Amino acid sequence: MTTIERGFVEPRGSVQELRLHWQPQREQAIERRRAAALALDPMVRGALATLLPPFPPATIDLTLYDDIYPANPHAGAHWTSAALTLGLFAHAVASYSVTLVFDDEDRPAYFLVEGARSIASVDASEAALREALERVRAAGPLSTVSTHVFPSLGL
Repeated sequence: MTTIERGFVEPRGSVQELRLHWQPQREQAIERRRAAALALDPMVRGALATLLPPFPPATIDLTLYDDIYPANPHAGAHWTSAALTLGLFAHAVASYSVTLVFDDEDRPAYFLVEGARSIASVDASEAALREALERVRAAGPLSTVSTHVFPSLGL
């Protein structure tokens, strides 16, 4: 076995997380985004509640972003609605997701709704959200089915 000698390389930081350079106005932008997402929260929860059937009961969770991430700097929050169905030998998860996208002035611009397909709403109004949700509902939720693993049935 041979080892290749390499010269000393300066560490460039972690590849696990890349953050934008900190700017004083960034903290204010994050707070504006949080306030906008919290103001829209009841509307989005109400719209998501109509998508999944009443049984099995679905959870609706809001995730507020604590930073502006370089991979998607315009996304500021998202809601996830998921329902779990348990069977004797398998389980299934069905979910919808709504991402709140902001413009360059940190105002809500539109929603990105995802299920079995993704649709962007025309703006951040309730009517536009409901229209996008109906278009995604036609394709159904994002669904995952998996069998249960029984590694030691007889023991």
